Amino acid sequence: MTANNLNLDKMVCQFFLCRCLKALMGFFMKNISLRKIVVSISLLMPVGYAGIATAHDQSGALGASAAATDMYLVTCYGEGSGATDHLYLQISSSGGGPKVSAQVFKDGKALNSTAGVVVGKVLNGGVGDYTVTVNKSAAGNATYGISFHCQDKSGGHPDTTIRQFVPDQ
Repeated sequence: MTANNLNLDKMVCQFFLCRCLKALMGFFMKNISLRKIVVSISLLMPVGYAGIATAHDQSGALGASAAATDMYLVTCYGEGSGATDHLYLQISSSGGGPKVSAQVFKDGKALNSTAGVVVGKVLNGGVGDYTVTVNKSAAGNATYGISFHCQDKSGGHPDTTIRQFVPDQ
């Protein structure tokens, strides 16, 4: 094949691809309910994404920006004598760099824990959702490990669900 034949083949492919895309878009624009579904899905995908985990230990990395923050939603369950009494949180960081801290919020209560300063902290909030944020003291990359433990009054571990929201760094 010569270069002219390749260019002609490329142009023909582009022409048919363009025609197919226009036909597909026309179909979506004419079918109102399908268009609503496609638009709704495309708008909700980046907004509502959260990774779900059941492990009590998570690791993360905060980007170079001083404002880099990770956020988790920890849900603690249980009923009767096995109901969650509190959330135990421990954070550690690896390597040098900025100090890493975690904050826990629930029902107007809050606590802060800084890696390397205190082994672990407890927020007495009972059953429900705890919001946990992780940030750092200054610009620079930082990695961390965090442990979440929903515990009942006797130290047992009721069911726990952990969702990490996608960071906007």
